[in-house]
Amino acid sequence: LHADQGDASVLALLVDGDEMWAGTYGDGLYRLRDGRVLHRYDAAEGLPSSHVRTLARSVDGSLWIGTRQGVSQLRGGTIQPLQTQGMPRTLVHALLETEGVLWIGASSGLYRYAGGKAERIALGNAEEGARQVLALYLDVAEKALWASTDRGLYRLRGGEVAHVGLEQGLPVDAVFQMVVDSRGSAWLGSNRGVLRMDHARLNAVADGHEATLAVDLYGSRDGMASSQGNGGSGTSTLLANDGSVWFATGEGAAVVRPARLQRFR
Repeated sequence: LHADQGDASVLALLVDGDEMWAGTYGDGLYRLRDGRVLHRYDAAEGLPSSHVRTLARSVDGSLWIGTRQGVSQLRGGTIQPLQTQGMPRTLVHALLETEGVLWIGASSGLYRYAGGKAERIALGNAEEGARQVLALYLDVAEKALWASTDRGLYRLRGGEVAHVGLEQGLPVDAVFQMVVDSRGSAWLGSNRGVLRMDHARLNAVADGHEATLAVDLYGSRDGMASSQGNGGSGTSTLLANDGSVWFATGEGAAVVRPARLQRFR
């Protein structure tokens, strides 16, 4: 992709059939097929900000676009910023649609949008200010939503919010996107390396049944070119079909194959 000031910096990718969408840092949204740019959406097309950090496809066929100035929707070739009262007007890091609800992770907190209405979900005490929500993970089995923030993990389940942070055993404040492998381990990126923990134990700590969480922290001494993870845009942690887990880092992509870890234990 070639921007006005050189190559475009890509923050988000979304595969859509035989096409691909690319959100960029300051150069808008690209629609591509077979390596060719079909269309570029920017301010002239109604995009409120050319800084596009995350993308999500809706069940109705439209495209959710997370920008520096809130959420927009692309439907039928037309972009419409969501100006509903209660929606964030800040930088959007993550979007997740499930059962008719759009969950939004933003620098100003966690938001729920459904039926044309929006509300901000309180995380922590009001006196502490908003949590910066960097990524979202839907736990289908537990019917829970996990928010990765700059102050640890928050779980929303049944209308109740639980927190797992430094006091519960996380070695870092800010954590990035979470995935859970087939062996029941939760994996997250961070600025100090890759975190691995037992997902059932994570839920037990969130429930208050356990006080602390055992966490493995992997970094450069474990084979990573850089312990500096990247997060807060696009997909920063990916669970592949072969069971491997991929992480975005400051020195390219890092990969771990959980099935091999048992050999080293």
